[in-house]
Amino acid sequence: ITAITTFALGVLVFIANPKKRLNQIFGLYSLSIFWWAGTEAFLISAPNLALALTYSRLEWSGKFFIAPIFLHTVCLLTSQRPILSRAILRMAYASSALLLFLHLVLDAVTNPPRHVAYVPFFSSPTSIGLLTPIAFFIVVTFGLLKLWFAYRQATGQRRTQLKYLFWGSLIGYLGGSPDWFLAFGFHVPGLNPFG
Repeated sequence: ITAITTFALGVLVFIANPKKRLNQIFGLYSLSIFWWAGTEAFLISAPNLALALTYSRLEWSGKFFIAPIFLHTVCLLTSQRPILSRAILRMAYASSALLLFLHLVLDAVTNPPRHVAYVPFFSSPTSIGLLTPIAFFIVVTFGLLKLWFAYRQATGQRRTQLKYLFWGSLIGYLGGSPDWFLAFGFHVPGLNPFG
């Protein structure tokens, strides 16, 4: 459901004005979430370990770029790109590219998929891969804070728009956080798979 709805939203925003930079970046953001959620759906339903390994490699490739593209979207939407935001955005993209390289070339980010609770196959991070949820949390938190401060300063329709984006993003990231619990081997009944 996440993959399909996010993909549809991204396409709708992109085709509304494909030449606008914000629409392009939001489209990439939606595509990254679609990539992660879609490949994870295949991973957890893989019939064997060989396919699970393939889906795991694909799934994590999408995870790396969700947070930096979210921050990029927020920077474009709020029109706030001071030096600190640009530096953090560059570091976020650079760290994501480095993690992607370590993952695809050196296979150093994830352990082989294993059984976790009700899921036959789920990947966990290696010690190097622990940088992924740490970077994800830092970059998403920074983006949410930028969004919150822009919302607090805005007025009228712009304030309403930023309010819905902030609360929708916060709920989405909190709702997606149980995915990290499974990555670390924790099953929280009632939260997984409904989180």
